[in-house]
Amino acid sequence: MSLQLVKDLIRIHNLTGTAQEIADALNAKTETVANDELYTVAGIIQELGPDMARSVIAAFEAFAQTDPLLKAVYYKITSTGISFSDPDTVAMMDQLQAAGVFAQEQVDAIKSIGFKKKSKWELAAGDGAVIDADTVAAALNDNPTISRQVLVSAVRQESGTSVTLLVQELADGKPSGNRQTFVWRAGQPLPDDPVVSQVISSINQSLSAIEV
Repeated sequence: MSLQLVKDLIRIHNLTGTAQEIADALNAKTETVANDELYTVAGIIQELGPDMARSVIAAFEAFAQTDPLLKAVYYKITSTGISFSDPDTVAMMDQLQAAGVFAQEQVDAIKSIGFKKKSKWELAAGDGAVIDADTVAAALNDNPTISRQVLVSAVRQESGTSVTLLVQELADGKPSGNRQTFVWRAGQPLPDDPVVSQVISSINQSLSAIEV
């Protein structure tokens, strides 16, 4: 797994603390995510276990005989399946609970199918993924090696000499985006930076020996 992903999550969620504390925060199932999968009887049993599934399905079946809407829902459960995260289904379950058709624990169980709790790390790396403290520590200590390269171009012609000096910062050998560019032309004052000024002056003196 890319350490950059870990660093991005730490920054996005403003996580602080030890590597273990940050790993715990990334693994904690604090994010509610809608589950749009369609569930039939088999899926409900798998999600809720046989006892709670039996209770929920029996309630649907019993009241389906008296309410056309529940009859349609029960038909879907026993055939094509239904999404328990659908807003209309959620609203209906709340209304049925308020009317005493379903117990609160039954409604909570049904909603637990439609809305899953996932961790920040699972949302980034996939369901079931877990990050350990060692990986977090590696990301926290992943400081690139900073170096610099100097690129120089010089042109001498009858109108005079021009020198361009580019100082490019590298992070692990790759351009980081931080750079300084110095451009000098004959007749202009040298740059304020004494080192750069000395380099350009030396280049100009060397080029002056070449006839054009």
